[in-house]
Amino acid sequence: MRVYLRDPAHFFRWLEANGFSYAVLRGYRNMGECPARGGKEDMDVLLEDRAAEAVSRSFRGVPKRLGIKCDLYSVTAGHGADFVGGPYFPAALAGLILQRRVRWRDAFYVPCDHDLYVSLLYHLAYQKAEACRADATDPLAFRAYKRYGFVKELAQRLGRPYDLSLFDMHRLLAEEGFSIDPDTAVRYLQNQFKHLFKSRFFALLLAARQPGELNLFVLRAKAVRRGFRAATGRPSPAANAAPRFSGAELPPYASRLCAAVKSGETPQVMGHGVLLSLRRGLAYLPAHSSRDG
Repeated sequence: MRVYLRDPAHFFRWLEANGFSYAVLRGYRNMGECPARGGKEDMDVLLEDRAAEAVSRSFRGVPKRLGIKCDLYSVTAGHGADFVGGPYFPAALAGLILQRRVRWRDAFYVPCDHDLYVSLLYHLAYQKAEACRADATDPLAFRAYKRYGFVKELAQRLGRPYDLSLFDMHRLLAEEGFSIDPDTAVRYLQNQFKHLFKSRFFALLLAARQPGELNLFVLRAKAVRRGFRAATGRPSPAANAAPRFSGAELPPYASRLCAAVKSGETPQVMGHGVLLSLRRGLAYLPAHSSRDG
């Protein structure tokens, strides 16, 4: 749920006066940041479930140009404050964040240092992946992340590592019991497809978790036009017919899929709803280098 706040301090006082638990996750003064009214930068806040509906009624009227962008997330899904169709964090992690939150300079609540570190790793590894400038396997690439200095200082206070690859983050989260579950991975992969983003980390992660299984990749527009789905999003004239390909005009990874389809092989589905339909532009393919396209 996104709202625009004229005054975040007033918003926090309102939450507290109404007995709602919250914690500022990122993008605000506790991280040395102060987003401007009408600006592109935003702040992220975790709310207890019962607060979401009340916030929606009371804070939806501020025009975008007059408010600070604030993204709100509930502990569980279904309260109007979801992330990509589900909860923002595993419910156990979100519950711990609100249970162990601390006061920042007597101004608002934030996660305790340990929970902040874990929640940042979850956000970076799974929700951002390579978009945060981290690499699947190279820990030094993470130094390009815009909040690297904050993460380093936080990690040093906790005695935890801070030069991290995405797989390092995944390993640390697994040790805490908060590694990504298959259904959430499905939702994130579908969201990556929607934004034309392909993550090498996700491809390698799923290949490691499910040896021999097939990973989700997006066919390029040229392949989509040839029987999967029209590039405009409208069904192609042959939408009810089996896909027909010569294979010669497709990238190598799409050609492999064509061969599998022609041979009658049925790709295996991980979780529910990943392989929506070949005609909807989604397909399972063997793990491959991003250089394949």
